[in-house]
Amino acid sequence: MSLYGALFSGVSGLKAQGTNLAVISDNISNLNTIGYKAREAVFETLVNNSTASVSYNPGGVLARSRAFNDKQGQLQSTDSPTDIAISGNGFFVVNSQADPTQGDTLYTRAGSFRQDALGNFRNAAGFYLQGWPLDRDGRLPGEPGNLNTTSFSTLGSLKTVNVKASNGIAAATTNVNVGATLDARQTVYPGTGRTVSFATNNAPPLADNVGISASTVLVPTGGLTTGDQLTVDLGNGVTYNYTYGGYVNSAAANGAGVDFTPDGGTIPANATDTFFTSVTAPTGAAATFTINSLTAGLVTFTYKQSSPNPLIGEFNNMQSLANAINEVPGLNARVAELTAGNPQLFISADDANEALTFGNGGATNFTGALGLANLAAGVGRFSSLQDLANKVNASDGVTAVLENPLAQAELTIRTDDPLGSIAFTDNTLPAGTTMVAEMGLAKPLVPGPGYQTLFAQAYDPFDPTKNMAGGNITPQFSRNIVIYDSFGQGHNLTMSFIKTAPNNWAIELYGADAGDVNSNAAGGVNQIATGQIVFNGDGSLRSVGQWNGATVGSLVNPININWTNGAIASKVQFDFGTAGLPAGTPNALSIGLTDGLAQFASDYEVAFVDQNGAEVGSLVGVNIDELGYVIASYNNGESLRLFKLPVADFANPNGLLSKTGNVWREASEAGEVNLREAGKGGTGAIVSGVLEGSNAELAEELTDMIVAQRTYQANTKVISTSDDLLEELNRL
Repeated sequence: MSLYGALFSGVSGLKAQGTNLAVISDNISNLNTIGYKAREAVFETLVNNSTASVSYNPGGVLARSRAFNDKQGQLQSTDSPTDIAISGNGFFVVNSQADPTQGDTLYTRAGSFRQDALGNFRNAAGFYLQGWPLDRDGRLPGEPGNLNTTSFSTLGSLKTVNVKASNGIAAATTNVNVGATLDARQTVYPGTGRTVSFATNNAPPLADNVGISASTVLVPTGGLTTGDQLTVDLGNGVTYNYTYGGYVNSAAANGAGVDFTPDGGTIPANATDTFFTSVTAPTGAAATFTINSLTAGLVTFTYKQSSPNPLIGEFNNMQSLANAINEVPGLNARVAELTAGNPQLFISADDANEALTFGNGGATNFTGALGLANLAAGVGRFSSLQDLANKVNASDGVTAVLENPLAQAELTIRTDDPLGSIAFTDNTLPAGTTMVAEMGLAKPLVPGPGYQTLFAQAYDPFDPTKNMAGGNITPQFSRNIVIYDSFGQGHNLTMSFIKTAPNNWAIELYGADAGDVNSNAAGGVNQIATGQIVFNGDGSLRSVGQWNGATVGSLVNPININWTNGAIASKVQFDFGTAGLPAGTPNALSIGLTDGLAQFASDYEVAFVDQNGAEVGSLVGVNIDELGYVIASYNNGESLRLFKLPVADFANPNGLLSKTGNVWREASEAGEVNLREAGKGGTGAIVSGVLEGSNAELAEELTDMIVAQRTYQANTKVISTSDDLLEELNRL
């Protein structure tokens, strides 16, 4: 009967609006509930007539609730770094128990997490936050290199977030980034060589070259003979020859110099005796001696037999003639007594490649009487240490350095390449004498013709006596680095450089403190690594290479450092910047930059030496970043990523089953859960220091409540009207 149908339809309306009011009341009561998702009542008709009919049977209405889990609530700032919210789609994963294997996995948007007494992160409803535990290198479970092989895509990979186990931390160094400018003006490190130095304990005639100046004419001795040829071999196929003999040959003893004894005369006792023999000047005729030089021209010296104090250009004995010659620019003379009572005069030009000729004036034949011969020019010929230095410095790849040029002169001859060798050979030496020994170039002093003495390279990274780690080579630039081991103990290492060629540098890394490392490198007990740094012409880094033969300790690869204190061996990767070819090089695979090591004409400067280790520190704070990393901060300045929070994603988040505590459970209508990293796969980003408020709108809820109230009243009216009509029917 229609009246009964109307009555029951009104009753169903009252029940439906009651449900509607219940939904509205829940939304209003949870306006301040963090992460609350509002619901709404939706209505559907109940129809009794199942076939087409002209009559109508009222059925009523049925109310259901629908969730708005995918509707974003407003984000509200807080003072806690562990308050988090999701801006976008997704849910935090929580568990009802601290041990996730014992509780139920649930999902929530309520991110008000705090540490409990045990260090576990729980929200206000008491649910435990779940996250992926990270290894020391920040890798997720199941990622290559992580010992935890459980895939991070499964719920079984999650653990309750707890940082109390990391209250203290020692961060071992694994990476070092170096940024420094090396001085391009730095001279190449000196190569190997030997110093020309005449022995001070030699008796005459060997002692005649001891203590002389650099420009003083060298005189022949038992091991230094006219015409001797000194050969310098650089070991790379390059050799140079230098010939000794920058003085006048004569018929004097040893064939060395001018025997100032006139024909038929007697040998004077010393160089200052006056000569009165056959060189006496005829009456009225000048007795002169001339030297013709390209530099000085024709120079005349006048013999004054009885002059007690000769003027400039005058002479009356061997020493006064030497004095007169030394007054002429470009000419040198020296008196030396090679044998007792037999002084000799040695004449040379500053330029050993210049020829000298001698002549007479007047009736006196000085050149004949003195046994003089013309002094021819000779390529590479030297008569003094200064001459030899000039010849050596005119040769490529070899350098001569004079010290104390005014007295006690010494001359060091060395190769320009610190990685090259040098050898000295006397190729014209008579049997029983040795030029290289007399000049201090031999080791050991072994006489004999053709004797060669070889000196190996000045710098050798594998030889503790010739590398920087051994202490015998002084670095041109050094920088200390502190490396932390697994105990958190800092170790002082030294990184040193020397320039081996233009744009080329050698680098060594070694322990600064004795006994700090157990090294298996070839360069000594404290050497850790070696390498070669090459720069482009624009100052950018070209390459970082290893030395040939380096089997361990190459800076190209991560290096192993074995500590003596029992700590786990460190494996450290050094980054010196971006290496490559100069900017603008066609088809270059990599362009060298100056973001690490660089070389410019400026003072040495270190921009940064960054390493990721730290000493032992205590936990001082925890925060969560937008990628979901739970980061612990320590009082040693170190920070460590301990967990990463997943964001749970569902195909239909509105199909989840709501549970007490503002959490949801999986349901078939929601689909399978997908664990995603924050911000990936359509999920939202994690925001720290904020909470998500309820997504219910009070104004909307109040409006809906008014409508529900009026609808409820109308349904009661339907019931009362139907009741009145039934009463009228009963009266019939």
